[in-house]
Amino acid sequence: MASVMPIKHVVDAKRSGFKFGHHSPEQDQLAHGVDFSSAKPVKSGINNAMWMNSKNHPHTVIAKNASLHPNRDERGHTGLGNLDSAKREVLYHNMARDFFGMGKYVPTTAGFTKDGNNYSVQKKVEGASIAKPIDQVGDKPLRFENPNHAKVISNLHDSGELHKLALMDHIMGHHDRHRKNYMIDDKGPGVHLIDNGTAFDYGNFDPRNISHLHESAKSNSIEGMGKKDDALHPEAQNWLMNLDPKKAAQVFADHSHSQDSAHAKGFTKRLKSLQDKVKKGGYGNVERLLAGNRGPMHEIHSRKKAA
Repeated sequence: MASVMPIKHVVDAKRSGFKFGHHSPEQDQLAHGVDFSSAKPVKSGINNAMWMNSKNHPHTVIAKNASLHPNRDERGHTGLGNLDSAKREVLYHNMARDFFGMGKYVPTTAGFTKDGNNYSVQKKVEGASIAKPIDQVGDKPLRFENPNHAKVISNLHDSGELHKLALMDHIMGHHDRHRKNYMIDDKGPGVHLIDNGTAFDYGNFDPRNISHLHESAKSNSIEGMGKKDDALHPEAQNWLMNLDPKKAAQVFADHSHSQDSAHAKGFTKRLKSLQDKVKKGGYGNVERLLAGNRGPMHEIHSRKKAA
């Protein structure tokens, strides 16, 4: 007779799922039945991430313990009114889906509480992998080991989607979109944004560390991509100008954040600043467009450079 798994190891989303997270049925299904007895460390240097099986989901999922997130105190993830990394992961997913209309690029992400700790859990994207670049030699552009990866990025660039994703990251205060924090496959939508637990940081980091999705559109990053001084794609510009700050405030409210919270204020400031720059024109290129809104870390870097 097969042994029965102790219920304490399996997540019950109805009892422990994030109430603030405005979970969809798909999110509840993802979190429900996550089996901690199957946990295996992720071999990528992420000390708070584990692969786990999920009862109600056909594939393995990745779960991360917010209490083990690196530098969580200095990143403002602790204390009254602040978001830990698990809640940021869920909020990033839901804002991408409900406000930006870009949810297809973010794997389903849910949150739950177990043994007093908050966890985020994200759906594994079958067939997707981290882009592995070939080292740049001389002045030649950087190339991917998988040539199809460059084609996927190139198509997203040409359609304006790549610039939309870079703008979305910037507005949501995500400054950690390096090449290990997105995955690529040959099927739609092509790019999958992962590891979003440092989003909504508007005062702790230097915003010059803009989305590497924008960097990927430069000619010195991926073979066959656009010019270094890339103009904002017309489709991305129209999309940006049609984003409504009032709707953003409502989505935050749906997730138990008032428009006066630090996260909502930072979000709205970024959004309005980008829209004002585009209205005025003369910003030149995407890099200059995203270079504003510099926080305290910029001042620190500037003083060190001057010294």
